[in-house]
Amino acid sequence: MLGLAAIATGYKEAPPVSGHPEICDNMTPQHGVDAQTDNAPYMVAANSACYKEKGIVTVSITNESLIWYYEGFLMAVKEDGKTCPSYGKFKVPSMYASSAQTLNCFGNSASAVGHKDGIHFYEHSLTWTAPCDVTDDLVISVTMVKNEELFWLDVDKSDLKLEYDADCNIPVDTTCPAAPKTDECSGAVIMHPHAMAVIIMALGALSWAKLL
Repeated sequence: MLGLAAIATGYKEAPPVSGHPEICDNMTPQHGVDAQTDNAPYMVAANSACYKEKGIVTVSITNESLIWYYEGFLMAVKEDGKTCPSYGKFKVPSMYASSAQTLNCFGNSASAVGHKDGIHFYEHSLTWTAPCDVTDDLVISVTMVKNEELFWLDVDKSDLKLEYDADCNIPVDTTCPAAPKTDECSGAVIMHPHAMAVIIMALGALSWAKLL
């Protein structure tokens, strides 16, 4: 329980992907509660349904009303149906520099983006640059967090699919983001040592309880 509390506290400052890389894989806050199953009260939209090499896509987050602020979010671009790797490179416009930051997932620099210093947020607009030598259809995976008790996975996923199109009419960057690394996509669940220690202690306590 102490391990989960520490992760939840860290999530307010930023998605703690460096200490808990499994979050990059499952996009799930370790708050000790399940994701909501109803529609999220947030809207995530991309300005394009296609991408091409070095193409720049803008992704915006807004809410349905002022009561539905959010304290956190995590965004990455992946192949539809897969959790690893994350593709391309995100950038945070200067006007959102105090409330959002790029994150490194699966060893790929700036391949994800999330909140910074968990206050009440109402909107964000971010840019993603597509990698080169990738032609798979991709999807923007987004997790929205209202607070430690309420979060939603795959928000607006059906509207955030990106189909490769060499003629896609979007602006392009001058350089290619680094190719996505796949050597960290083992398919196994990655567990931080501290989390493992908590589980071992709990199992040990349960074993002793059975002996008493």
